[in-house]
Amino acid sequence: MQKILNIVWLNIKLILSDRSELVGILVLPLVFTIVFGVVFGNMGSESKVKVLFVDKDKSTYSKQVKELLKEEESFSIEATTQKKAEDTLSNKEASAAIIVGKDFGKDVENGVKTNIEILKLPDSNRSLAVVEVISGIAERITANAKTAQVVQGLLDEARQDFLNKPLLSPQQKMPSSTGVHTDTPSDPKLLALSSIMNDKQIAQLSKMPVKDLPEPTKQELTKIFPYMETNPDFKEFYDRANKAWEPDPPVDIVTMEVVASKVRGDSTLAQGFSHSSLGFTLLFVMFIVFGGAQGMLEERELGTLSRLLTTPSTKAQLLLGKIAGLYMTGVLQAVILITVGALVFNVPWGNDPLPVIIIIGLFILATTGMAIFLSAVSRTRGQMIAMTNVLAISLAMLGGCFWQIEITPAFMQNIAKFTPTGWAMSGLVDVIVRNQGMSEAMLPSLILAGFALVFFVAGLKFLKFE
Repeated sequence: MQKILNIVWLNIKLILSDRSELVGILVLPLVFTIVFGVVFGNMGSESKVKVLFVDKDKSTYSKQVKELLKEEESFSIEATTQKKAEDTLSNKEASAAIIVGKDFGKDVENGVKTNIEILKLPDSNRSLAVVEVISGIAERITANAKTAQVVQGLLDEARQDFLNKPLLSPQQKMPSSTGVHTDTPSDPKLLALSSIMNDKQIAQLSKMPVKDLPEPTKQELTKIFPYMETNPDFKEFYDRANKAWEPDPPVDIVTMEVVASKVRGDSTLAQGFSHSSLGFTLLFVMFIVFGGAQGMLEERELGTLSRLLTTPSTKAQLLLGKIAGLYMTGVLQAVILITVGALVFNVPWGNDPLPVIIIIGLFILATTGMAIFLSAVSRTRGQMIAMTNVLAISLAMLGGCFWQIEITPAFMQNIAKFTPTGWAMSGLVDVIVRNQGMSEAMLPSLILAGFALVFFVAGLKFLKFE
């Protein structure tokens, strides 16, 4: 066992002593992860959309438009004048400008149709988001204003009805001093007046419409109908309607992405650094393991591999040491890239570590078996270098390491099922991005184990020490 461990450590030391190998382990994966995370991810979408705001009205309602715009976290709102807004847009220094006209507030209160203007560049896709948000704000303000107008109208009708009717309807009877007549339900108007008038006084006024009652009597009746003289301010109704939108609107929209391929997990796609960190971990594991296998082929060409057989180590020990060395090299590369992904790019590698460890471990095993097979069938080191470089890039592309496999045509998604990278990415995305558990890692793990078995059997069959 000690001899096998010595051979493993020797392989790792050879890699760590080679500066070009260190660049491949540390620098290139980091560079590629950043580049592809930015290009294909959502870093670009994280930058704020600059929106100019022109308020000509300065009313409560125009200020509400601005406040609601500020609640959109992806927007950067800048107050300005219309002239400056037009100049800024002409220079393509902003995505859109919002203009609230001078009489916006009056029109809202008076029920007059009004507009919120949007200036945008014709070729700006980001301005579409501004249009959507402003449309939502306009609908909210419209709903609040309509609600206030409807309530005001209902109150107007109720007031007219209250003022034009007498204190007692024809079927009602006067209450006695001991209480309300048993044939008639308690009348709140009469009960309100009973504190300032006796039954005789009430009887004298009972047939009169409320609007013709003496002013002190009408003032007493405001206790049961406070809006007898006038409606509350429009803004009071508007504010009450507006509160119904907080903390969430009465009706919300939930958007889900459904991809053309079979929906896996909760159908969430890996994006940005989450995807690039996963993909390039697999790619550079292949590079480092294939590179180690190239060293085995070079040893065979130079004859050092056969000379090792003259040492006390057996052929089996040498072979196990070489295989274990390749495997541990891949593990070292994976640990470095996973750590960088978690600490630098906030990729949640460790939320459920067991299935991640199993998938990555079996992928490295399959890659090691592939490397042994390629070193066995290659005649020269140069031939193997060319073969492994093409193979690693091809497997990464076909397996979805560069981009989400779900966005590719169906035939490419089917091809991915015949690659170890495709199954490794599938399992890792399910576990890390879609928060699935060990159950979703089982099938990819079994298939990766199958790849490893096939490649090891084939590789050991053709492997030669001389």
